[in-house]
Order: sequence, then structure tokens, then C-alpha cells
Amino acid sequence: MADYILDDYLEDLREIQKILKQKLEIATDNIVKTDLKKVILIFEKKIRELENKYYKLGLKQIKK
Repeated sequence: MADYILDDYLEDLREIQKILKQKLEIATDNIVKTDLKKVILIFEKKIRELENKYYKLGLKQIKK
């Protein structure tokens, strides 16, 4: 059960990160670009942390 919840959560985070990267590509304001980059980095860090916890718990292989 926990693995499905974590899978879904990680999938949602990756989808949001993907959308943010798309927004970054079309952003024209440097301040907006800088803020988006910071948020994307936060998402990348959180995804890595969750993946590490996932592996440590010995749960099934995560979807990428």
C-alpha cells in the first residue's frame, strides 16, 4: 500500500517538475526564470530524497 502511495506521489512531483521546466522555457522575465529554477531544484532534491527513502524501505522498484 505504501509503495503505491509513494509511487503516485513521486509521479505527481515529476509531473509538476516537468510543467515547471516547460514554463521556464517560455519565461521571459529574468526574475521569474530565477525563481522557477529555484523551485525546480527544490523538486529535484525532494524527489531524490523520496527515492532514497523508498530504496531504504526495500519497496518495489519505482517508476521513472
